[in-house]
Amino acid sequence: MAQYGRPNSTIQWLGWSAVGAANREDCLNEVVPNEDVNYIRCVDAGPDTYECGLTNVVDPGVHTGHIFRFRFRRDAGLAQRCVAHFYQGALYIAQSGTIAATDNYQTVETTLTAVQAALITDYTDLRIWIISNNMGVGDTLRVTWVELEVPDAVIAPTVTTNPASGVT
Repeated sequence: MAQYGRPNSTIQWLGWSAVGAANREDCLNEVVPNEDVNYIRCVDAGPDTYECGLTNVVDPGVHTGHIFRFRFRRDAGLAQRCVAHFYQGALYIAQSGTIAATDNYQTVETTLTAVQAALITDYTDLRIWIISNNMGVGDTLRVTWVELEVPDAVIAPTVTTNPASGVT
């Protein structure tokens, strides 16, 4: 099984607005991307940055199976690009590739290496930055979904024994 960290706070934004929800993090924290109703939008020149905090996940005790994802598309323009960075607080962990926007939604998925996942020491302060670049006048980019997947926490087995009785 897996645990999922989803946006629960907006830490900073430059050039990104909420569409379809009261705030930016609510536009992105869906279990299943709801592509045309709630999203954050970036318009015109950039690069523009959106940083969100993620819901807490429990340290899984392993350094495999850590995946961050986002889903985006362009609304107008030709050459916009989007990249996601993954942080623990101010500590940079990893980034997705820079992807050219198309007219159709794309899901970008980045799996952390064991070395990158080992850098995480505090699963209560994880963040994802979405950065637009190559934006021109009239260009519009939207992001509809962000999540982090990690394995379920490894719980050590316990042994329970009954007290000794009837010993002579």
